[in-house]
Amino acid sequence: MTTTEYEEITLLDGRITGIRVPSADHGDAPLIVYLHGGGGSALEPVMAGSSQFARAALNGFTGLFSLNRPDYGGSESLGFAGDVDEGFFAASAERLGDAIAELWDRYRKGSRGVIVHGSSVGGAIALVLAAQWSAARARGEERWPLLGVAGTDVGHAPRPQVSAYWYGTEVVDVVENAVTPGMDFGPAWALPEIPITDHGPFRIPRAEMLELVGGWPRNAQRVAASIDVPVFWRVSEFDPLWQTDDRRVAEFVEALRTSSPYVDGGVLRGATHGAFLGPMREAYGFQVLSFFDFCRVASRVPEVLAKRGG
Repeated sequence: MTTTEYEEITLLDGRITGIRVPSADHGDAPLIVYLHGGGGSALEPVMAGSSQFARAALNGFTGLFSLNRPDYGGSESLGFAGDVDEGFFAASAERLGDAIAELWDRYRKGSRGVIVHGSSVGGAIALVLAAQWSAARARGEERWPLLGVAGTDVGHAPRPQVSAYWYGTEVVDVVENAVTPGMDFGPAWALPEIPITDHGPFRIPRAEMLELVGGWPRNAQRVAASIDVPVFWRVSEFDPLWQTDDRRVAEFVEALRTSSPYVDGGVLRGATHGAFLGPMREAYGFQVLSFFDFCRVASRVPEVLAKRGG
């Protein structure tokens, strides 16, 4: 997979930074907005050897954006202290929603709407953002069209040993190294093949880290049940953070189906955390692209989302 040229962007007077693929015209295709994982940056989808931007562009999606979430890569901090385990995701989603509203006004051209794609912590925040957007639409207050949301490398039931370790870390605003000792990423053949480079140290706001194993598990199914746009969701078979047994997966898919007109959810077999880096990266990438194209079709043929019997 080749790399893709990009340019830096700023939104909300510099409170959110990111990158975009320069494009003169992307027709009516959705704008795709990527949200990176914990400890990462907006550069995740342009990594050499695993460029999600390049794959998307080669398949007709040229309105490509990746944002540094709050507290990352030049984006302004939310100011959360390191002793809380709830609220960071909602505040992040609200700021990113504001940023996407500006992004939409600036770059929409002929596009029909936006799809938000998040990985790991970014996947959880993408789902929270979609829930917030759904609530705004119910009030008649949505500011931009959300066509679908994709979340990967995120479950709703953390492994107990990870929760215990993260809650036991020193109470600081930012954890300089959030790698958990003894995490089982699965068999060697499933491990990431693409090294993460140019991302700096694996730093993560402690409030974000704690919410992933605290507030998020308490609220995840409620959040999922309130999303009323199409959803793509994957958790990796050998993910070291999440319980991925059939019961856990089924209950989250069931929650997503409460309000969403279309759910493509389940386990990505043969993968571990960082699905876009391992041997299943191409398979995963094309699954996501299929969802993007489904949302593109549904934006102009809404009948495909109508509930039918059988």
